[in-house]
Amino acid sequence: ELVAVYDRIREHSEKLVNSLAKKPVIARDADELLGREDIQIVVEAASQEAVRQYAAKALAEDKDLVILSTGALLDEDLFRQISRLAKSKARKVYVPSG
Repeated sequence: ELVAVYDRIREHSEKLVNSLAKKPVIARDADELLGREDIQIVVEAASQEAVRQYAAKALAEDKDLVILSTGALLDEDLFRQISRLAKSKARKVYVPSG
């Protein structure tokens, strides 16, 4: 179930929500989204920069993570950080092939 959405450009979130039969909450910011206890998995579909900014925070908030901007993981330091944090928090990181 899609519980909440967030986009830096609120109109994008509104357009998505308006296209859905069941309306998720539109989060005011990424912190609100990541802090929600009713979210189990976060799907990043924004940019490599979004992965850098929010992946570790999502894992730290005990969320599993789907990373669609997979190029961000070419940064070896970021890859190691995400891998270690996921392991330490017993969370899963999904990196689907495109």
